[in-house]
Amino acid sequence: MKLPTQNQKLKKEEILQILNLIFKLMDKFIKLLYKFGFIVCGCVFVAYLIEVLAFLICIVLTSWTNLIIEYDSKCERVLQLKNFHNQQ
Repeated sequence: MKLPTQNQKLKKEEILQILNLIFKLMDKFIKLLYKFGFIVCGCVFVAYLIEVLAFLICIVLTSWTNLIIEYDSKCERVLQLKNFHNQQ
């Protein structure tokens, strides 16, 4: 078995350095992909959340409007009955 020469050792070290650099670049790229994925997921979540909140706000406003209309009509009916009794 031959012992590696000085040039071969340098080549192996260079290869290891290149591989180390490649792994670092891949690590940075994967981290960027994760960040991008989280940003996209967050934007989609916020978009759906806004739709749900808008729907809930519409339901609440509709129910409040119905309550106010119902209360107003009952008050109007009570006033009509009072006026009717006062006229008799």
